[in-house]
Amino acid sequence: MGDLERIRTVVKWLIGQGVADNQEGIGNLLGYANKSSFSQLMNGKKPIPTRFMTRLAALHDKLNYAWIATGEG
Repeated sequence: MGDLERIRTVVKWLIGQGVADNQEGIGNLLGYANKSSFSQLMNGKKPIPTRFMTRLAALHDKLNYAWIATGEG
C-alpha cells in the first residue's frame, strides 16, 4: 500500500469515526480552507508534505504517524 492509499484509508476511517462528515471536513480540520488544494493532495496531483501526515495523525489518538508515513508500525 502506497502513501496515498494509506492517507485515503485514514481519511475514510476518520469519516467513519465521526471526526468529520466528509473529505472536505477533514480538509478543513487540517487547515485547508480551499477544498481544491486538499482534493489535489488526495488525488495525487500534489506531493504530500510531511506536516500533512503529522496533522492527519493528530486528528485521532488511535492513528499511528509511523504507519501513515511508512506503512510500518
